[in-house]
Amino acid sequence: MRGALDKKILILFILFVSTNVTAGFCGGTTPCNCGDVIMNSTVLTKSLTCNGTALTIGNNNLELNCNSNILGTFTHGNGIGIKIDQKSNVTITNCLFESQGNAIYLINSTSIELTKNAITKNDFAINIQTSNQIIITQNTITDGQISNHSNQGIYIVATNNTIIEGNYLENVSIGINLVETITQAINTNSSIKNNKIINTAMGIGGTIKNSLIEDNTLFDLKYSGIYLKGENIVIKNNSIKKINYDGITLTDTKNASLTENKIISCEKGITALAINEKLTANKNILCYNKIDINNETSGAIGVNNTCNTPNNWNDETTKGCTFQCKINRPPIILYTNPNNNPNITLLIDRNYTFSITADDPDGDELYYDWFFDDKPVDSNGPKYSFTYSKDLAGRHQISVIVSDSIDSKNVTWKIAVQKNKVIWDFPRRP
Repeated sequence: MRGALDKKILILFILFVSTNVTAGFCGGTTPCNCGDVIMNSTVLTKSLTCNGTALTIGNNNLELNCNSNILGTFTHGNGIGIKIDQKSNVTITNCLFESQGNAIYLINSTSIELTKNAITKNDFAINIQTSNQIIITQNTITDGQISNHSNQGIYIVATNNTIIEGNYLENVSIGINLVETITQAINTNSSIKNNKIINTAMGIGGTIKNSLIEDNTLFDLKYSGIYLKGENIVIKNNSIKKINYDGITLTDTKNASLTENKIISCEKGITALAINEKLTANKNILCYNKIDINNETSGAIGVNNTCNTPNNWNDETTKGCTFQCKINRPPIILYTNPNNNPNITLLIDRNYTFSITADDPDGDELYYDWFFDDKPVDSNGPKYSFTYSKDLAGRHQISVIVSDSIDSKNVTWKIAVQKNKVIWDFPRRP
């Protein structure tokens, strides 16, 4: 008995050591293991599950291509996936990160590119401190908040010349957070464009200077869409819909410009708090909000805005806004599949697809939410595919809500799952 116990202890010890080895050097043709320092450009050949820091960039002028391998951790919310400290000309691409405290931690570095990475269940997906010339493009960041504190999608402190473009962020606390230091060093020359932020607490927030926020999509946020202070800020052509509080809030800004933004179905479309200087708002569409523009700023000016419910706001040429919001027309359901046929039989353990074809008479973008027995499922387009199994025997329903963010229509399929077949009824439309 004692010999068997000693053998088990030895095996556990070997396993522990194998994942907590002393840091070595890797890169080039030398494969990387947990704790290694990368000295040359390399393609990762395997996934790594590590304690502490998985990999550290140890040299300038290199690229790490993870080749879709995963960097994970044994303890959720702890450790760092990749650490970059005082380096330049480094690219991190095609990496999958899961469950670290920081997926990518970058400090005091220059000319760094982070592109086409997928980051999930991390406290800080991308954490950048006091750096310069950073490019963050085409990354996917989802499902944060695994520890007791708020998850951050892209978290940037006192960094200059940053490009944040084409990223997708969903189900995190703050999508893009631009933070000033306690000595009031702020982020300057930031370009934040073409990002999509869905189902977060806040979309884009913080303190910036000489920066552009353009062509971003923010949808279904719990608090604020954009919340900023700073100076020389251009906020242009963003789509901001279904926000529980303010679409855009500006406070303590100087020379801020709001142009051609579309802000729909928020508590307040634009809130300009009292401490703003030289604020302009032109050609914005602010409709179906409880208050379209809430202005507390003296001297704010604008022309050619569209709204119905301004508070303390007048365009230069008229009382209130220049144009009025039109009455919204809800989506139209054109076709469903399966359609009105009560005699369709499906086989167990086969893949099936439900779909809906809809149109919006106003040309608005449509959003889709699918449910199985009233529980949300992972599908946000016009189709939902699944495979039935025998343990689903009984009666169920699949439903979809299609919305233009103002009005919605829904369809429900009622189905009976039997041991060897599935029968569905025709769609029910309330």
